[in-house]
Amino acid sequence: MQLSPQGRRPFYLSPHFTLQEMLESETAERLEIDNSIKIPPSVGGGSEPSPEPVEGGELTEGDCSRNMTSPASQARHPLQKGELIVANLKALCLRVLEPLREAYGKPIHINSGYRSHRLNYIIGGSPTSQHLKGQACDLVGATHGDLIKLFNLIQSLGLPFDQLIAEKFDPRKEKMPATKASAGSAPRGWIHVSYRADGKNRKQILYR
Repeated sequence: MQLSPQGRRPFYLSPHFTLQEMLESETAERLEIDNSIKIPPSVGGGSEPSPEPVEGGELTEGDCSRNMTSPASQARHPLQKGELIVANLKALCLRVLEPLREAYGKPIHINSGYRSHRLNYIIGGSPTSQHLKGQACDLVGATHGDLIKLFNLIQSLGLPFDQLIAEKFDPRKEKMPATKASAGSAPRGWIHVSYRADGKNRKQILYR
């Protein structure tokens, strides 16, 4: 089964996030780059929001909490590449994005989630980017003030991120509450956040 951003049936990774939005890319669509992933037919997506949306009891929240990428785990339950990407994306959603969404209280826009190697190369991404494994996403809020709020929330909530990067903005110089003009303006940058399902999360905070 091949899953693409244009898939009609929602494939829920968590109550508020779908696999489709984690595959969407304006660059890929504009340049007609395939950013889909292939997974076995046994891994079906839920058509309704659910904490455990994958049919057949596979790749549940419990799976994501285990060290799925360790050699021992892979030996017992080997995952195909597409399955592993889905598992990583689901772990990112359950452990980081859902708690953030609940605290934020509003929808969060995902600019970039999973990237194919070709898409990553075209946009100048790092050859070792966590986007390639489904371990990272870039997100924004509705306004620049929301962007700063989201960045600060990820830290204050104590979420178990691997890397948290302020891209093209510096919240250290723009402390909240911002002025009304600044808070209501369009986002001037984005947030990169990643999570490793194997638990080896470094809690790195970077500014670029």
